[in-house]
Amino acid sequence: MKKTASKLFLDMIPVIMGVLIALYIDNWKTERDNKRFLDGVLGSIEVELKDTQEGLEKVLPKQYTLIDTLDYYMEDPKISIVDCFVKCNGLQVIPVKNNSWWSFLNTKIEIVGYETISQLGGIEASMQFMSMKVNKMMDFIYENSESTDIKHKKMLKIQILNLIDSEEGLIEEHKGYLEP
Repeated sequence: MKKTASKLFLDMIPVIMGVLIALYIDNWKTERDNKRFLDGVLGSIEVELKDTQEGLEKVLPKQYTLIDTLDYYMEDPKISIVDCFVKCNGLQVIPVKNNSWWSFLNTKIEIVGYETISQLGGIEASMQFMSMKVNKMMDFIYENSESTDIKHKKMLKIQILNLIDSEEGLIEEHKGYLEP
């Protein structure tokens, strides 16, 4: 009986070793695949954030020009809101990209650290908030585009300044992620 038990034990050692080696190889392969995936997605996010940051930095001076134009023509009853836009080539806003971030939500979010998720979540919330401000401002512009009223021009100026504040905050969030 002792012989049978020890022979069985000796026969099981290669099987157990084989299973352990297979598990080790599978874990190693999974970690390697996760690292590749993470590097690829984080690289895409970095490119998108840099593009958005550059776009925001280009559009801000144009928005400040619009503010100056509104200030200049604020009390002029002949110049409408749309005339102000024409004088400075329209309202400049950029589409904000965030496609790579969504790939995390659909797949391997568990391999990303909390700090990264928190930063990207904050950027996403800021982008949505900024988009909401743009939509509200566009509604206001469409409703009051022919207005020469000082109140409407002041309200538009406040909305543009509010948008600029969001854009500058978003630039800082991008920098915080890209330049830790």
